[in-house]
Amino acid sequence: MPQAAATPTPSPTPEAATSPSPTPPYRNTVRWATASELDNFGYDVYRGTSADGPFERITPDPVPGAGTTDETHRYSFADDDIDPHQTYYYYVESISITGHRERFTPVIEAKPKLPPPSP
Repeated sequence: MPQAAATPTPSPTPEAATSPSPTPPYRNTVRWATASELDNFGYDVYRGTSADGPFERITPDPVPGAGTTDETHRYSFADDDIDPHQTYYYYVESISITGHRERFTPVIEAKPKLPPPSP
């Protein structure tokens, strides 16, 4: 007796990707260091779109300082909320344990990550 042909089982087919490919995360990282610290509570980072300001504090909470120390400390803050086509300017402000604030760094320029968009 002849054998019946096997019925093929449908195999799942891959679906076409319907979502756009994710864009890379763009960020500016501000880095600074101290040779020593005296009564240092922490640091706030400020950002502007002009070297002359206005500047806005972008640290939700201060970056913790080292208190009082004779040791070198390195700090950084990543600004993840940027337009990759925009130039930004940053500075760091130190905060003492008594609340005294003082600009700690000069204004630092961060160039755009991407060229300007075409019109």
